[in-house]
Amino acid sequence: MLLIPGGPFPLRPRITTARVIHSGKTQSLLQSEDLVELDSRILPLRIGSEATFDQQLQPTLSPPSARVSLNPKDIKLETESVAFDALIDAAKDFGKRLRQSLLGLTFWIPELRIRVEEYGRVIRFDVHNQIYTEENREIESAHIEAHSSALSQWFRKPYGADSFFIGGHFTVLSKSIMPIKRVLLACSLMEKRLSPRSLARYAVRPEGVKFLLNRREEILVTVSQGRLRVGDRVS
Repeated sequence: MLLIPGGPFPLRPRITTARVIHSGKTQSLLQSEDLVELDSRILPLRIGSEATFDQQLQPTLSPPSARVSLNPKDIKLETESVAFDALIDAAKDFGKRLRQSLLGLTFWIPELRIRVEEYGRVIRFDVHNQIYTEENREIESAHIEAHSSALSQWFRKPYGADSFFIGGHFTVLSKSIMPIKRVLLACSLMEKRLSPRSLARYAVRPEGVKFLLNRREEILVTVSQGRLRVGDRVS
């Protein structure tokens, strides 16, 4: 028997940016009752409901004791633009922190070319060579495109990279997704405190080693590039 908490559930990874919704890449969200049609073993639990089982493991589902309303759906709209030069400065600061967290072991990270949506200009984000500047090549050479506000949050906020990539605040422009996946992996290592710098700090203390052992599954998933996907845009 499968106990399923209340929905809604996305048919694909949930994407809430206006750009992706308008392009038709987000499908309807399922309610828990809709999942019963997929498998008769599913119990559509709601918030506040309760399931009890008899000796033959036959369930009895009680309704919620109070009415629970769903939050209304909304669309994330881009905020005000950030100046292009300010984005370059933010990229430099973020790239410096990223390189430090990796103890300079950045030879495996290729450059990522980012086209800023409202400016039509491309940022060259090269952690290995520490180059963060405007790319003078054709804008068609960019790997991804994003609004300046989303890029600013990536570079400036804690866990900004995770929000940027998993939230789908960008569009893939290039057939080559390897630079995107490598940069995402590097950012994940830093933000999840699994970078070489963090691991070195853990290793000098018994408590740190125990902490790493408890996170072994997370570490394996993070460093496995086959698991680094961002919905159907990077597959």
